[in-house]
Amino acid sequence: HPLGWLTMSSEEDLRSGETVEEECSPKKNALLQRRKSRRIQEHEIPRSCYGGINDPKKPQKSSYSVFDEYHTEGVVALIARSRGFEIVTLAIIALNAVWIGYDTDNNKEVMLLDAQPQFVIMENFFCAYFTLEICVRFAAFRVKQRCLRDAWFVFDSCLAVLMITETWVIAFLGSSGGLSDLTFLRLLRLLRLTRMVRLMRSVPELVTLVKGMKAATRSVATTLGLLILMMYVVAIVFTQQIDTITSEHDEIMEVVLDCWNLGQHEDGARAAADCAAAATCTWDQDLGLCWASGLTLEQRSVCHWRSELLTCDWGDEEQTWHEDMQTLASSYSGIARSMLTLFIGATLCDNLTDYSDILRRRAFGLLWVFMGFILLSSFTVLNMLIGVLCEVVSATAKGEQEQGL
Repeated sequence: HPLGWLTMSSEEDLRSGETVEEECSPKKNALLQRRKSRRIQEHEIPRSCYGGINDPKKPQKSSYSVFDEYHTEGVVALIARSRGFEIVTLAIIALNAVWIGYDTDNNKEVMLLDAQPQFVIMENFFCAYFTLEICVRFAAFRVKQRCLRDAWFVFDSCLAVLMITETWVIAFLGSSGGLSDLTFLRLLRLLRLTRMVRLMRSVPELVTLVKGMKAATRSVATTLGLLILMMYVVAIVFTQQIDTITSEHDEIMEVVLDCWNLGQHEDGARAAADCAAAATCTWDQDLGLCWASGLTLEQRSVCHWRSELLTCDWGDEEQTWHEDMQTLASSYSGIARSMLTLFIGATLCDNLTDYSDILRRRAFGLLWVFMGFILLSSFTVLNMLIGVLCEVVSATAKGEQEQGL
């Protein structure tokens, strides 16, 4: 019975099999009862509800530890196994990450030998320590070839080789004038920041979060896909409607400028006559200006003309109609631009008051669409994403605890 059933040899084992049956689904319990009634096979227990065989005596696969590959005796093995050596190494890694930021801000020299003494001393210190660390760990292996099986050792060795190349080899060759143009070598220092990954191993909570993020990749991608689809649909609505509103604004502004040009003649009587002759213009005798007769009171409020460009001051209570139209036109000029505006204003709720106020004044119907999108994207989809992440991280933490047991 290699996969399906295990033979029991006593009534006690049969009773334990009945206990396992109770943990399975009702459908499987009914199937087991039929098999027992037909006496297909005496004293048998089912597989577990999860598809495997419940065998508490089955040995569990032990987790890998590099310490199992080290010598059990010797000074080098004692150092490599010691907790103090690991703590000091992690502290040096953190210090190196901080120093890289300080070096980036204050060291503008390309070659290390041209830098100030503190930069030279610290770079040689880090290089010497990490080289010593790799040598100690390598010497601690019983079988040297097995060091290649340890991913962390291979990773740290590659970083150590890059650091040696940059700090000692390139500095030596650059002093002779042969490598003075290799400015890209400064970018190699950024690779040292990957050592920070080793710090996570000493903080199990960080490992749990990273594993949870990895497990939730599919759920996050699906949620973001839904959000992008919603933004695309709403962006089409906004782009079409705003284009209609701004087109009316452009037509009005064209009439305004045409009337303004008619009233700019040097002869006031000639300007008034030309303005009166135009069907869409009205001459203002008090101000001596030619107005577009189709303007509303709001659009025709106190206006000042400067350098043949219309700028209107509507007072403290409401914004300029012209400026609002320009803001709408720039914010929803296309599908991509509309999606970006919806993402920033409605999903992230950044500058929400500014976006909603303009819609309230110039496109009140779109304001309700905007608010509805906020409820769907920011309040529903993003909160649902947070719930999915919390559930996945909780399941991952539970799995980590079970593995630890």
